Amino acid sequence: MPETLPYGVMLDLLIIVAVAGLWMAWWRNLNRLKKTECLLAGSIQQLDQATVQLKQAMDHIRAFEKERCVEERPRKKNASGKRPLPAENLSDDTVLVRTLLLQRKGKSDEEIADSLSIPINQVRLMLKMHSTRDS
Repeated sequence: MPETLPYGVMLDLLIIVAVAGLWMAWWRNLNRLKKTECLLAGSIQQLDQATVQLKQAMDHIRAFEKERCVEERPRKKNASGKRPLPAENLSDDTVLVRTLLLQRKGKSDEEIADSLSIPINQVRLMLKMHSTRDS
């Protein structure tokens, strides 16, 4: 009978170790779950901010399209034969939106500067800053 006692104690120790291992695995998974929830909450905030910025950009694009359709007064033509847009009356956001729209249409930096009546260096800087922000 004394020989079975150590096997019983060893079996009890093995069960205790197994339960402790399962508890530790559960604890780690709980911590991973909490970290994942925190990351998801941060991602949701970033997505909300991006949605607000996208809405603002779409509002600027709609305003630009509306301005394009309705011309208040005739403007002087520049070297390319097109009427320049009065950049001095526009906000920086509107100039950026117009610059990006013209770039998407395949216009060169010089053509964008002529059509918006802004310096070419300003066009290049805006395009460069926008491309690095998207990356």
